[in-house]
Amino acid sequence: ATEKVLGLDPSYSSSKFGFCVAELAHASDGSGTGQINILAADELDRPLFNQALDFFVEMINNYQINCVYVDGSQVAFISSLKARLGENPDYHYDVEYYKQAGIDLDKTGMKVVPVNFSTKHKAMLEHTKQLTSMNYIAVNRKLSKLITALRTATATEFALDKNLSVHNDVFDAFRMCCKWFNLQQLPEEGPYAIV
Repeated sequence: ATEKVLGLDPSYSSSKFGFCVAELAHASDGSGTGQINILAADELDRPLFNQALDFFVEMINNYQINCVYVDGSQVAFISSLKARLGENPDYHYDVEYYKQAGIDLDKTGMKVVPVNFSTKHKAMLEHTKQLTSMNYIAVNRKLSKLITALRTATATEFALDKNLSVHNDVFDAFRMCCKWFNLQQLPEEGPYAIV
């Protein structure tokens, strides 16, 4: 099985609910190839809270997702998703404990991990740019919203200018996915490009 990650940028009424699924591909010998395949990337148009919850629980089970990154400002959705997946819905205590202990949330075994965009957005954008410019990421042509988002993404000092960029919700979900992939674990140069 491959490592798979889901990025979620929840929204219910004012904008779209962006999501992205990525996997680290394996070579035929079972080793990592360094290619990151984007398996799904889209936006739900103003879903109801419980509809979104059902949709993503099913997606997590169908894709056998290892980790789910969610915009940390969406507390109610994170708590509900954690409860549905058998994790502690009162996760703030866990997050605070790991923070005090200096432990990265990615290393805790939590399946649903809140991401603090206000402090992490620049680092995530820089990391995403590194992965794409080194040709690690393969995006299927059918994922048109993500491709448009990548082509229109405009940033100043690694802060995304959302007024000049298109499909920001799917792009935010995409950069959360990229967070999962550590450059130190990938080969010197990626073998594939966005297609």
